[in-house]
Amino acid sequence: MKPIFAMLMLSPLLVSCYMPNQVAVEKEVQNRVVVGMPRDAALKELEAAGFHCAPGDDVTCARTRQRLLPSSCIERVNLKTDGKPGPVGRITAVTVAPVVCTGL
Repeated sequence: MKPIFAMLMLSPLLVSCYMPNQVAVEKEVQNRVVVGMPRDAALKELEAAGFHCAPGDDVTCARTRQRLLPSSCIERVNLKTDGKPGPVGRITAVTVAPVVCTGL
């Protein structure tokens, strides 16, 4: 197989490969969740983006991204709330944790 042909065959795989991008994750979260918004609305926004959120007053949401190699990356968002239950609860702080990758 010629090298150029091999590169053309592999290029779709390489393009679809997830590359960690902290700035992009932070921007995506900032576009979806802001301080002062209702807790339930914030959770719906993050879940619509593929995050899975653990219940509680202070919430951690995580999204796993698979990479081409046998490895994955985890993107996490920590939400602090005012502690009020259900739809009256509000977000008081949003923190995007550093993207962590494991595997090869």
